Amino acid sequence: MTGRLLLLRVYLDTGSLPGGGYYSPLWPGVGCATLIPVPEAFAERAARHMDPASVVDPCTGRPLLDFLPVDRWWLLHNDPRLDLGFYTDYYAPRGRLPRSLASGDVVGFVAGLAVYPEGFWSRRRSLPEIRRALHLAAGEGRAAVYLAGFLEVEEVVDTARTGWGRLLARHPQLRSSPHYARHGDYPTAVIGRGYLVYPPAPLSEPRPWLARQPPSRLLARMLGEEAAWALARGNYRRSRLARLDAGELREVLEEEGYSARPA
Repeated sequence: MTGRLLLLRVYLDTGSLPGGGYYSPLWPGVGCATLIPVPEAFAERAARHMDPASVVDPCTGRPLLDFLPVDRWWLLHNDPRLDLGFYTDYYAPRGRLPRSLASGDVVGFVAGLAVYPEGFWSRRRSLPEIRRALHLAAGEGRAAVYLAGFLEVEEVVDTARTGWGRLLARHPQLRSSPHYARHGDYPTAVIGRGYLVYPPAPLSEPRPWLARQPPSRLLARMLGEEAAWALARGNYRRSRLARLDAGELREVLEEEGYSARPA
């Protein structure tokens, strides 16, 4: 059966923090982005991989703490982990995973990204400063929604059925899931091969506003025109499953000038 593509919006966003969040930084000169995870609010077993001072951004080589507001701090809900080849979430309606998701499918991860002024991140900024810079970037066409990476699915496991013990015996990397740090939490684990897109590929057309920007030509190629507009109307939160496997996705990206590399 031909694989299918599911797009999910993840990473820090405008609604991720009390009082409003912000987009992760995009670095056009380097061809990559600093992907900032959303806050983790429920972990009882916080670990080093959730500490923003310990997690190094592979794009800049700097700790993610450098990109958190000076007046805010949070544990990282560091998921997906494309470098470790997994994503943990719940089946709908509690979460966004369709129960039909299976081996051979692709889960693409969408992020709001912005090009901030040169030198802006040379020091930590306050949340109001960051949000002002984000809205200025949007007004100048430097903020949009991008495909940051994807996971080529090899296995989908419901931990509510298997329990963590059996799953960790086969996939010890899942100890790094933020859901494992929560007592009594049993998500669905999507396991496979993780890829980052270089440079991140725009799925929306920049506009002076941030919400519900129109879909890009690339997104229309990936999903079809109707499904692309449906995703845009939903603010790029979750797509319908589209008939597009990993090989076809790579081909479309390459034709548009992007590449997919192992994370």
